[in-house]
Amino acid sequence: MKPEEQIKALAELDGIKICESFACGCNRTLEKLNYLTSYDAIIPLIQKQNVPTITRISLNLSMAQNGTAKAFAWLKATPSQLCEALLRATGKWKE
Repeated sequence: MKPEEQIKALAELDGIKICESFACGCNRTLEKLNYLTSYDAIIPLIQKQNVPTITRISLNLSMAQNGTAKAFAWLKATPSQLCEALLRATGKWKE
């Protein structure tokens, strides 16, 4: 997925409406959402998920890191990797 597509899907999970320009007045354009680069943005979104989704995120992270133990996979993951794992866990990832 392109970064813009990822941000839109993550914002949808977060209940945020994305505006295509500043003209709408909501001040929520893609440039303002930093899920892909900030732990401060992605971790709260992950915390909002239910236990089965969080379990799938753990499995996705572990598999992406060649079978790293789930606890360590969380510690080693970048914000971008956490985003991909969340999108895959929720079925929103597109190849």
